[in-house]
Amino acid sequence: MEVVIPLKSGANLSGHSQQDILNAVQDEYFNRYLDQLGIAPTSANKAQMLKFRPMDDCEVQSMWADDTSSGLASALRIAPPLRHRVGYEDDDEQPLDRAIIAHLYGEADDIPVEPPNVPERTIFPVDLTKMFAEEKRQTQKADVTLAEVRKHKAEYEERIRRRAMAATGGTHAAGSLDSDQQQRFKQELESLKGKYILPFACDRPLQEGSRRTQIAPWPPQGPLDMKLQGDGAELVCEPLSIEIEQIQVQMKSWVQNQLPLELLSSSGRKDPQFLEELRGSLWETEVCQLIGVLAHLLYWLAFSCCRRPEQPRLSQFALQGLVTTAHESWVKLERRHKSSKLGNSLAMPCVLLTLKYGMEVCFESQYPSLFGEKSGEWATRQDLIERINTLLMRLFDPDGTYARFGRRGRGVKGGGTEGD
Repeated sequence: MEVVIPLKSGANLSGHSQQDILNAVQDEYFNRYLDQLGIAPTSANKAQMLKFRPMDDCEVQSMWADDTSSGLASALRIAPPLRHRVGYEDDDEQPLDRAIIAHLYGEADDIPVEPPNVPERTIFPVDLTKMFAEEKRQTQKADVTLAEVRKHKAEYEERIRRRAMAATGGTHAAGSLDSDQQQRFKQELESLKGKYILPFACDRPLQEGSRRTQIAPWPPQGPLDMKLQGDGAELVCEPLSIEIEQIQVQMKSWVQNQLPLELLSSSGRKDPQFLEELRGSLWETEVCQLIGVLAHLLYWLAFSCCRRPEQPRLSQFALQGLVTTAHESWVKLERRHKSSKLGNSLAMPCVLLTLKYGMEVCFESQYPSLFGEKSGEWATRQDLIERINTLLMRLFDPDGTYARFGRRGRGVKGGGTEGD
């Protein structure tokens, strides 16, 4: 904006220094400039303007009234730098001088605004359309009779009763399970111990099928880069793409049919109702959402190094946003489960175990040739599992409290140690 300052006629300036005159002009300029903006010309606002030295690049011109013959100017006209240097008025439409603009404000860099090339969604090897349609058809059946409702209720109560009776026998493993369930749970427990449960998960075979082992602790610091070569690097250039509904379908099946809760804690078996409620909570939406966030975070931390130079990478600000979201979700789960009597020794270790298994499922479904249990390489799967353990240790469990099942649970046994 342009500011005009009237001058008092006949003023005697001989008794004032040049600096005093400049200060007075500058102060009046600030008053009129702020007034045009609708801002009160307070001392604080003037001090803020003074920081940017706005008059340094302005042109100060003298103005005379048309009917005066005096040699003294009647007003001062202070014009902003572009008006003076570019040389256009309000009603002119002359093009701007780019060299002058660059001199005044610096060079500007072009910022690409095209959206990134995002791959199509990856679908699990499950026909979700048919599955959801069947579930919807089952839940909307209008011919459900009262007898069927009573039958399902009786079966549920009988299952709870059998588990309660088995719990009275002391610490017998899975006394309420049939032989097929017991065998399936034992196999799954051995698999989980080898991958995710301390201290067993740190005792790794030297190679697939080897009886010789080595201790491989999870590193508390350092990068999580997982450098792949050839076709493997090309595969992981496509970002992880997965939906919450897909995760929930997989986790519901695993939690209900394979997670060996009854083998993880003898104390929990004495309270079958608690185990039933815990099992139901492990595949709820908030857990599956956290699995999705953690899987995406691990992808960008581990596989950004494999992406080609022209492919975009997630910024540090976006990565920090994923970390913050993950912590907020974890705190909610921790507040919910720690209030129970088995919160620290069973519930939270089960939550952490479920998160780790869910992350593995995400990568196995997206990249089956790399991380599939049958189609992937053993060493590559081990590297991924190592990073899953490390990331969750750094985020949620630096002391390894939830990566093991406490002594009071006395459920996970192996190598002469009970849940140590």
